Amino acid sequence: MGGMLVAPGYGVTHFLSSARPGAGNAVLYGHDDIEGSVFANLWQLQPGDLITVVISGVGQTYTVTDRRVVLPTAVEILAPTPDVRLTLFTCWPNNVDTRRLVITAAQVPNLLSS
Repeated sequence: MGGMLVAPGYGVTHFLSSARPGAGNAVLYGHDDIEGSVFANLWQLQPGDLITVVISGVGQTYTVTDRRVVLPTAVEILAPTPDVRLTLFTCWPNNVDTRRLVITAAQVPNLLSS
């Protein structure tokens, strides 16, 4: 993961080889302790917490299913999946950055479209 571009400031970066949120494994990442620290509080997410991603005014909600710390070489978190999920990651631990904190979340069905 070392060669990935990261948006500056409060930007969240979408890993371009991953799916768009709402289709497959959508991977988003950002800084935790520099340049705006957009994911500074990512470590607080726990299984069962809800995350809403809004793109062009349309929101998609996910439920956190997993929280883990991996090595920077754990590229399997970027792999396509048959299910719709959201993968968020940032450097870990804060100000050390030798690992990656990974949050995985499953799509919550849109009750309004039923």
